[in-house]
Amino acid sequence: MHDVLSGLRKIIHRWVNAESPIVDPIAAGDQVLTLRTSHRFKPGDDVLITDGVEFEYPHIVVEVPDSTHVVLEEGVRFSDWNVGSCNLRKAVKGQFVQGIYLGDPDSIIKYPAITVNAKNKSSDWIGLEVTKETYDVDITCFVQDATQEEGYEFLLHLTKIVETGLKKNPFPVVGDKAYVPVIAEIEQGDTYVRVADTAGITANQFILFDSVFMSEDAWVAEVVDGQVLRLREPLKNAYPLDNDPQIIIITRFLYKAWPKSIDYGFVHKSTLLKASKISWSAEEAQMQMPYGWGDSWRNPPQ
Repeated sequence: MHDVLSGLRKIIHRWVNAESPIVDPIAAGDQVLTLRTSHRFKPGDDVLITDGVEFEYPHIVVEVPDSTHVVLEEGVRFSDWNVGSCNLRKAVKGQFVQGIYLGDPDSIIKYPAITVNAKNKSSDWIGLEVTKETYDVDITCFVQDATQEEGYEFLLHLTKIVETGLKKNPFPVVGDKAYVPVIAEIEQGDTYVRVADTAGITANQFILFDSVFMSEDAWVAEVVDGQVLRLREPLKNAYPLDNDPQIIIITRFLYKAWPKSIDYGFVHKSTLLKASKISWSAEEAQMQMPYGWGDSWRNPPQ
């Protein structure tokens, strides 16, 4: 269960703390910003411009026309931002999520915060040697604000970001993994990719492409040589080398992973602390070794 929770936390972190460098100069009044990638920014997002020291806020995204541009509701107010050192960052009502915690801590020091808590794990036979493992997890968003209406709007906005991230990335990466760097630029629609080493990769194998800003799954059609793979289907995204792309070889795969329901009715720990609970579940098929009593073996199968 721990690797399931860790995989979910990674997905949530990437969406609630989405950030991308601004790559073209901006001047006062500009509404269209050119980013390294606009992935994970959506219309309606609260965002700010920052160089790590100074901030310009509030701004609201009204359109994401393509993979590298966002359109702001109002023009940029300052023109002294240095391209190369400033980023566009998601900020819910001007605030950053202060922590994403595994489990349900008794006290949380700073808000807004998110907890990822294991609720239940069950197992049932679905064949002679196969079981269905079901994982149920509660993801809770906590916010604190001075007024009822502002706090509630903040809660709805943060919950929507988490829900969107879970739906856009329905399969958290779990289990033993191997990472293989991509060593040549990948364009959208490519079916041939060059990696550091194809050892351990075989035809008809399921793999994941992952980078700082995006990820997707793929099937290997052919191992061409020691560095080149041919994929069954064209890739949906581009993976430039400065985004640190890699292939993740996985040994486990979750299915039917989905945020099934959301309860907005929580008020916890004080009258100004509000919370929503997302009920998430996933299933996994596991082969069970038909060896009888495993503890009767000197070296039982793992």
